[in-house]
Amino acid sequence: NMEYKRDYYATAALLLTMWGDNLGNLSDSLISQYHGLSTTEKIKSIYKDQRYFSRFGGVSISSGATVNPTYPEWKYLSWFGYYSDQSFPWIYHENLGWIYLYSPTGKEAWFYFPNLGWLWSSEEIWAEAEENDFLWLYNSETGSWVAYWLSQSTQTLFWDDATGSFFSY
Repeated sequence: NMEYKRDYYATAALLLTMWGDNLGNLSDSLISQYHGLSTTEKIKSIYKDQRYFSRFGGVSISSGATVNPTYPEWKYLSWFGYYSDQSFPWIYHENLGWIYLYSPTGKEAWFYFPNLGWLWSSEEIWAEAEENDFLWLYNSETGSWVAYWLSQSTQTLFWDDATGSFFSY
């Protein structure tokens, strides 16, 4: 039975190597999902899994997120709102649409908005804000802060602190 165990442990090592910190718990049931496949099929399957491609483009902000049990692809962060990270590093925000995400720590992130450019924010900025209804984003290109109202449901409205005016994205 040694060959079976060797292949079983090789499968576990492959999962660990290819998914890294995104592996979560290495369980018998997870290993068994890939164990019966040929090496080529294992690698193809592991490459297609979100846990592989989410290793690139920074750290996911999802480690502290609440997962919706009915729709597990949707996550919630108090400082960011509802989003899906199934195509990480591109994420889909419920109101903002598609955003490219680079997060160096998981508690802060650079967001690339196609029409706005790169904006930065963090959980700490949100927690220190006087009103936590807004996601404050720093625009490195203009050196100014803009605020996105998290609880709006139909508009994508921002407040530009430098000009003292609202604008739509």
